[in-house]
Amino acid sequence: MRPKLQFAQAFGERGVDGGLGIQDVDLISAVQFSDTGDMVATGDKGGRVVLLRAVEDNAHPKQVEFRFWTQFQSHEPEFDYLKSMEIEEKINRICWLDQTGGACRLLTTNDKTIKLFKVDERNVTRVQTMDHFQGRNGISNAAVPVRSSPSKLTIPRIQGREAIISSSCTRSFANAHTYHINSVSVSSDEETFLSADDLRVNLWHLEKGERGFNVLDLKPENMEDLNEVITCAQFHPEHCNLFAISTSRAVVKLNDLRASALCEGSAKEFTVPDDVSRNQSFFSEIVASIADLKFSQDGKYFCTRDYETLRIWDMRKETEPLKIIPVFEQINSRLVELYENECIFDRFQCAFSNDGSSVVTGSYNGLFCSFSLERGDDLAVEASVDFVSGANGKHLLSAPDLVNASILESGMPELVEPVKRIMHVDASPTEKVYAVAAGPSLYIFHS
Repeated sequence: MRPKLQFAQAFGERGVDGGLGIQDVDLISAVQFSDTGDMVATGDKGGRVVLLRAVEDNAHPKQVEFRFWTQFQSHEPEFDYLKSMEIEEKINRICWLDQTGGACRLLTTNDKTIKLFKVDERNVTRVQTMDHFQGRNGISNAAVPVRSSPSKLTIPRIQGREAIISSSCTRSFANAHTYHINSVSVSSDEETFLSADDLRVNLWHLEKGERGFNVLDLKPENMEDLNEVITCAQFHPEHCNLFAISTSRAVVKLNDLRASALCEGSAKEFTVPDDVSRNQSFFSEIVASIADLKFSQDGKYFCTRDYETLRIWDMRKETEPLKIIPVFEQINSRLVELYENECIFDRFQCAFSNDGSSVVTGSYNGLFCSFSLERGDDLAVEASVDFVSGANGKHLLSAPDLVNASILESGMPELVEPVKRIMHVDASPTEKVYAVAAGPSLYIFHS
C-alpha cells in the first residue's frame, strides 16, 4: 500500500489571506523533537522558545496530539562594542537532553551564546489568605487587632492546586566563537556537546561551562588560502568519541576524539565523485555546499542536504553515496533569479524517519517532502493553511512532480516569500510524526 502523509495539527497559523501582520521576529528558525518523541521545541527569530507536549487522545489513541505547554525568552538582542556588531536574538539550533528529576533540559543557541535551560512543572497548593481586618483609615491590616474576638478568626483553607511551569537558564556557554554558531550537538553519553562555527568546532562539558576546548580548526595562517568552511557538525548517535562535520566543498569528515586533542586529520572523508558530464558554472560550488547533516538512529547511515539534492551515505563506504535524491531537478534554469534574491543561500534541513526507511526535507512553495529509501515512494504535501482548509485545491502528489512543477510555474515573489520556505523540519525518533515549520506556523504530519 502506498504510504500517505496526513495533516494532524497546526500551531500559529495566520489564516488563508496570506498572513497579514507577520513580523520577521515571528518566523520559526529552529525545530526539534525530544529524544522520547513526546515534546517538540521551536525557536524563532525573536529569541523565543515554544514547547509543545504530547497528550493522550482517547478518541484517536493511535494518533499523537500535541498541545502548547510553555514559552520562554531564550536570547535577547545584544551589541558587541569591540567589533561594533549587533548580535541577533534568533535561535539557530535547539538540542534536547534527558530529563532530570522530572525537569526538561535543552540547549539553545543564537549566533554567539549557547544556553542550558531547565523547564520544570510542579503542582502548587493555593491557600486562602489570612483574615484581613479593616483599619480605621480603610487600609487592610494583616495583623490581628488586640481586642479582636476569637469567633471572628478563621482557619486558612486550601483553595485548590495549580500547575506552575518555570523555566530558568542554569548555565551559559559564551565567548568561544569568532564566527556565527551554526551547529550544536550533544554526545551520546550527554556529558559533553559540540558547537561549531564557520572555522572551528569546540567541545564543552555540560556541567562546567567556564570554557570550551577547540577540537577542530580550519582557519589557515593566511585567510586567502581558505577554501572551505564548516556548515554543520554532529556527534555520532552511539559513539561519543566520533563526530562528523560537513563543509562548503560537499565533503563530510568523520573525526575521532581519541586520536588527538586537536583533530587535524579526519578518520574518514565522504566525498561526492566529480561529475565530468555536468557543466560547471558560477553557481556550482554554492549549490554543492552541504546545508545539513543527520545520522540515522542506529548510526549506520547519514544523510546530507545541499541546495539541489539529498544524499544517503553508508558509514562503511566513503567513495560514493548509497542513494542520490534530486529535490530540485529543474532548478538550474532559475539559478540566476534565485541568486539575485539570495535564495540560493537558503539552508534546507533534513531528517531520517524513526525507522530509517525514509528521509524528509523541505522545499519552496510550502512543500514538505518525504523520500522512501526502500520502496521508492516519494511524497510531497503542502504545509499551509490553504492546503489544510482545501482552499487551493492541491492534493498529495509525488515529490518530484509537485516540487518541479511548483518551481517552474511559480513567480519569483512566491518562491522568495518567507512564509512558504520550508527550511526547518524534524522527525520524531519514536513514531512516524513530523514537525514542519512554515513562517510563523508549525504543522504536524504523520504517515
